[in-house]
Amino acid sequence: MLQATPSNPTAAAQIKADGHADVKGSDWGVGYQLAWMWDINDRARVGVNYRSKVSHTLKGDAEWAADGAAAKQQWNDNMLTPLGYTANEKASVKIVTPESLSVHGMYKVSDKADLFGDVTWTRHSRFNKAELFFEKEKNIANGKKSDRTTITPNWRNTYKVGLGGSYQISEPLQLRVGIAFDKPPVRNADYRMNSLPDGNRIWFSAGMKYHIGKNHVVDAAYTHIHINDTSYRTAKASGNDVDSKGASCARFKNHADIIGLQYTYKFK
Repeated sequence: MLQATPSNPTAAAQIKADGHADVKGSDWGVGYQLAWMWDINDRARVGVNYRSKVSHTLKGDAEWAADGAAAKQQWNDNMLTPLGYTANEKASVKIVTPESLSVHGMYKVSDKADLFGDVTWTRHSRFNKAELFFEKEKNIANGKKSDRTTITPNWRNTYKVGLGGSYQISEPLQLRVGIAFDKPPVRNADYRMNSLPDGNRIWFSAGMKYHIGKNHVVDAAYTHIHINDTSYRTAKASGNDVDSKGASCARFKNHADIIGLQYTYKFK
């Protein structure tokens, strides 16, 4: 919702209009990975992998648009332009993608069967606040001005645990199965974003690898992700942000399905 107080005291007491901004940005970041692997014996192997955080300053454009007939009329009459709302403006936001630490293991049960395990910890708590800055300062509610919208997801650190296995059916064909539990970074419904209605996830995967001669390999896999039903609720905005959202709530039912196909050619 766009809520603004005109600077002209003789104007209407307050302008209220529904609208939104599509914000797109890009950036380059630099990070690194460290890995270590130990062959304990002929049957067992363990590995550790660390991926660093990456800091970003996303810069791009915000495209504003009015929603609904009344708001569009105000927009067409240029009633919102003096208040800082224009069709296009620059925007930016700083975010940090988190570091993660993984421990992997493999055990050779027999000449045909292998077992795999994985535990991954991710420092999602780095995403506890984000401020989206707009190029132009805007008149908002109660005579205030603001050039930003603040997001406070207050994420927590998470872990993912996975188990899997493979079995060599024949010389060219190998079958694979796996299951994983993935903890979401969202603390509860008060912090859940309606654009990311995440919940506890359980991954069910099955796949195969098929060798065609010595140089050609085909991999195929299917994964179903069961996501717990989640809810979302938010209080009315404080009035210090460009985003003047009202109180709202919702419930979500989610799932995901992933199909993968890969072809590999080995050069002689």
